[in-house]
Amino acid sequence: MTDAQVADVLARTLHDTPPDAPRWTKHLMAAQAGLSASTISRIWRAHGVSPASAGPAPARSAAGAGVRRVGAGAS
Repeated sequence: MTDAQVADVLARTLHDTPPDAPRWTKHLMAAQAGLSASTISRIWRAHGVSPASAGPAPARSAAGAGVRRVGAGAS
């Protein structure tokens, strides 16, 4: 794996979406990048990247705005 391959995986993860899917999976990225799924996992883990958290955050509804969640043990 080269530095260019790592940069490509990170750029795709953070800035692109896969064809016909809402977000990248390690298997989709592996197929696109020509690397193994385990290599994709290692790249993401080493750089603190998660496809689930990449890209714009989902919109919050107005109904849930300002709602504070309290743990079960809190009083």
